[in-house]
Order: sequence, then C-alpha cells, then structure tokens
Amino acid sequence: NYPNPFNPGTTVSYTVPARGAVTVAVYDARGERIATLVSNRDHAAGAYTIEWDGRTHAGAVVSSGVYFVRIDQNGSTRSKKITLLK
Repeated sequence: NYPNPFNPGTTVSYTVPARGAVTVAVYDARGERIATLVSNRDHAAGAYTIEWDGRTHAGAVVSSGVYFVRIDQNGSTRSKKITLLK
C-alpha cells in the first residue's frame, strides 16, 4: 500500500495471477475484520488498486495504529501490515 504510514487514506495494490474470486479486507491488531474493500469479486489476471479511507464497515474513523490488509484468492492468502498515523 502507499503511502505507508498513511493518513487519512491509503491505496492498496495487488496482483491476481489467475482468474478467480478475490476478497480484500482490513483487520485490526486483535484480528477482527473492520472493513471489506472487495468481497468475493471475480477478477481476471492482472494488477489492481483499491482505496481505503481509514473507516470501518459502519463508517467510524479508525484510530492510529497497526492494521493488516488481507488478500484472499483461489485458496491463497497474503497479508500486509499498514500503519495509520494521525
């Protein structure tokens, strides 16, 4: 993602190696899913970006801290640590 650390938002980049359903979600340090950026959406192979505005599912602004972006596709999972600084 960039920028990292970020405030108030960040761009998450990811590459899909083969066609399949993709989920991109943000988790807090306790492992709770706080936002879903992409939910089981079919993607062709290629590079993608999506914005996260630092808000939860409910629209609440998250506090400064470490979060994790998790990308799931075709049984494969990748995680990236991101940091929000206010």
